[in-house]
Amino acid sequence: MISHLVRMAGITIFILLCVFYPFFPGQYDSLAMPLSITAQVGVAIGLLLLVPIGILWLIYELRKQTQRKQNLAVNPKRYYFAYVSTFLFSIIAIAVSLVAFATVGFSLVIISVIVWVFIFSRLATEPKIYERC
Repeated sequence: MISHLVRMAGITIFILLCVFYPFFPGQYDSLAMPLSITAQVGVAIGLLLLVPIGILWLIYELRKQTQRKQNLAVNPKRYYFAYVSTFLFSIIAIAVSLVAFATVGFSLVIISVIVWVFIFSRLATEPKIYERC
């Protein structure tokens, strides 16, 4: 649990640094604006797509918890939310890759695709990731 929170905090700090990188003092860096734009587009699309799914998932879990307390039958379908979240993350990765291609070119697309493949390879090697949700 702690390592999960540390990873989330690290990713958040990295994205914030990318967004504010053009405003840091120092010499001109031609990669500053493309990184900032790419991070902003990824965050905006992620907020639009993943937050509603997260809210629905939270409501489902709260209802399921109250059903368990009342000793009612619970239909475990929460892995559907994990499938939808994974699919939406793929859409976000595609959008970030397109923005990276439009701003920098093919090199940043390769980096974003490598990150996407790494994340999905971790999901594929995780035993029964959707059953634990």
